[in-house]
Amino acid sequence: MRLHHLLLVDFRTYPRLDLALDGDLHVFHGENGSGKTNVLEAIFLLATLKSFRGARNRELIRHGAARSRIEGEVSRGGLRRTYQVTVEGAAGKRARIDGKDPRGLSDYFSGLKAVSFTPDDVAAVTGPPLGRRGLVDRGVFDLDPDYLRLVRAYAQALAQRTELLRAQRPADPAELGVWTDRLADLGGRILERRLSFLRRFTPRFRALHAEITGRPEGAVQLVYRPSVKLPVDGSQGAASLIPALAAGFAARKEEERRRRQTLIGPHRDDLAILLGGTDLRAYGSRGQVRAAALALKLAQLLTIREELAVRPLFLLDDLGSELDPERNERLLHRLRSLDSQVFVTTTDLANVRLPRSAFRAWRVLPGTVAGEDPEA
Repeated sequence: MRLHHLLLVDFRTYPRLDLALDGDLHVFHGENGSGKTNVLEAIFLLATLKSFRGARNRELIRHGAARSRIEGEVSRGGLRRTYQVTVEGAAGKRARIDGKDPRGLSDYFSGLKAVSFTPDDVAAVTGPPLGRRGLVDRGVFDLDPDYLRLVRAYAQALAQRTELLRAQRPADPAELGVWTDRLADLGGRILERRLSFLRRFTPRFRALHAEITGRPEGAVQLVYRPSVKLPVDGSQGAASLIPALAAGFAARKEEERRRRQTLIGPHRDDLAILLGGTDLRAYGSRGQVRAAALALKLAQLLTIREELAVRPLFLLDDLGSELDPERNERLLHRLRSLDSQVFVTTTDLANVRLPRSAFRAWRVLPGTVAGEDPEA
C-alpha cells in the first residue's frame, strides 16, 4: 500500500496543501506549532475517519471555512484509487472512493489502513482501562471492519440495560432479563474476538518490545483481565464465554440493582502490561512506558501485514521525544525492514539517524510545506 498524493483543502491550518508522496520514508520537520502533526492527522483521518487527537469535526476545519476536504491517491496490488473525506461541522464526515459512496464503511476501511504513534499514545499504557480496551478493539477491527457492528450493537444494548437499572421505578424483571441475555450474547462474542486476537498479537508485541529495548522477549507480558471468571477448562469460544457472562450477571444481580449500573461485560475489562512482572501502568518509568506503547503500535502494524497481506501506512509523530538516539536509530531501521510507507514528524532532522538519501525531507512552516533537496 502506498499513498502517492495527498491534497488538503481548508484542513486545520492549511488553505490548500498538495503533496506528491512517492517514496518510502517522509520526514516533516519544523518548530513546535508549525503544523507538522496536522499532516499526519489528515492521513490518519483519511484511513480511519477519526482524528488521533480526538478532535471534533469543527476543529478539523480551517477558521472561516465551511468544510474541509482530504483526498489521497492510494495504490494497492497495482490498483490506484482515490479516497476522499469531507468534513462539515454539523453534517459530520462523508467518505467516498473514486468519487462514489462506498457500499458500506467496511468496504472503505478494508481498502486503506494506517497505524499511528503519537506522544499521547502512552495513555494506552498508563491511563484508564478505556484506552487499553480501545487498543484491543482497534486491533480486531483492523483485521475485520465488520467487528464495528458487533461493538455498536453491544453499546446500544448496554445503554438500554443501564437505562432500565437507573429508572426511578424498579426495572421489570422480564424486560431486564431480555437485555441481560442480549448483553451476554454480544459480550461473549466480543470477548471471544478479543482473546483470539491477543493470542496472535502478543508474540509479535513481545518480539518487537525486545528489539526496541534490548531486553529478553520474556520480560514483557500482556494479561487480559476480564470482569467475569473465565471457564476453568480454558475454553475461549463464544459457546462457553456467553454462559460465563450470564452467570456473572446472575451473581451480581442485586449489586447492579443497588448501584444502578451494569458492572460486568467487555466494557469493564482491562489489559495489564507487565514488565518483569510489574504493571507498567503504576510503576513504569517514562522510557519504559513509551517503549511499550511503541511496541504495541508496531505489533498492530505487523499483525495487519502478516494476516491481511497489506502493508499499512505508519505515522510516527514527534520522533526524538523521550527515546534516546540509539533506540531512535533501531526504530527507524525496524520500520524500514517492515517495508511500509512511513511518515514522521520531528523538530530536528538530526533525530533521523539515517543517510540523507534514505528519506524525503519536508520543511514545515505555518500554513506551508515544502520539499527539500537531499543535496542542499
